[in-house]
Amino acid sequence: VNNNSADYGEFLTPDRLMDKNAFSFNDVPWLGAMAYEANLITLDENEKQYLPYLLDDNVVFSEYSSRERGGVDSYDMNVALNFYDRFYLGATLGAYSVDYTRRTSYSETFYVKDMFKDGSDGNYTLYNNYALEGSGIDFKLGFIVRPIEASSLRIGAAIHTPTWYQLKENQFAKLDYKTYVNISEPPITGATFPQFANGNRMEGETEYRITTPWTYNLSLGYTIGSNIAMGAEYEYSDHSSGTLWYADGMKMEEETDAIR
Repeated sequence: VNNNSADYGEFLTPDRLMDKNAFSFNDVPWLGAMAYEANLITLDENEKQYLPYLLDDNVVFSEYSSRERGGVDSYDMNVALNFYDRFYLGATLGAYSVDYTRRTSYSETFYVKDMFKDGSDGNYTLYNNYALEGSGIDFKLGFIVRPIEASSLRIGAAIHTPTWYQLKENQFAKLDYKTYVNISEPPITGATFPQFANGNRMEGETEYRITTPWTYNLSLGYTIGSNIAMGAEYEYSDHSSGTLWYADGMKMEEETDAIR
């Protein structure tokens, strides 16, 4: 929250963090809004910045768990041709299905020196759900040629097009909490999550496209007798051709530069 206040040049007041439209404001970080509602950050006495619930002399027990499922499934359709045992041509059309989910939780339990001696002094658990789904397609073409009929020398080359992925990410966070405002009052407990003004939960959803790099391959092979086979291979991947795009076709400039 403090960083966002500095970045946007205007202090994020508690009223703005608790506004019913807070999660729709560009300058309000989701975690910051949830943390303020949960009393995990509070204003300092000068009301110029936010301080954490955790203090220097606190003892904190933390726990993290993660469960992941899914991945990328690939399906290939291959065609191969043989011309007079001298020239071999092959092509592959590849299709990919992306289905991946990750569920994580991170919790902290606080013990404040000389505050409460009969139990913890507050805790919270942050849940994050992440899902990625989509599909992709690519094409591979290659050949092997035996330039001299009486020789076992083989020369090969292949080209792999980029894989064109169409992807969609979905993210959702939820914060369960039990915190104290002061020692003379009972704790506040509850749960908060990103939501619209009407109270319906708000999920972060992003659709985008990825074009992976072109790949080129050259190879040489030679067989001596029936027991010795030698080979050499060179592969080049043109990472300058990898690109990320928004769903509307606009290029992601910064993200693309980061992966090249």
